[in-house]
Amino acid sequence: MVLVLFLWSLNGVGAQFPTHQVVTEQEKIQYLLATIAQSRNCVFIRNGKSYSPKEAANHMEMKWKKHQDKITSAMDFIDIVATKSNLTQQPYLIQHDTGRVEELGTYLKKVLNDKYG
Repeated sequence: MVLVLFLWSLNGVGAQFPTHQVVTEQEKIQYLLATIAQSRNCVFIRNGKSYSPKEAANHMEMKWKKHQDKITSAMDFIDIVATKSNLTQQPYLIQHDTGRVEELGTYLKKVLNDKYG
């Protein structure tokens, strides 16, 4: 046992084990905002009008700040900020470069799940 531990420390094997970093909910939200902003060749549709990825991310960030007291998780962010217009209740949409259109909330839930499980 001692020999195994000694060899383990000499070979640096301990450094090869993955470390699990704790990701905060705020970091997850920042990741979602970055994903929106960097969605090249996509169009975001809010209340029937098209917006660039940067415009969409800016709008989501503004809404996040406005509703921060209600948002404690990335899922709250999606449900409260990124799913629909508070004014018209129309869902936010994303049109991908392939032409496929889906609800932004559904898309962001997939993004969140793919990244963080």
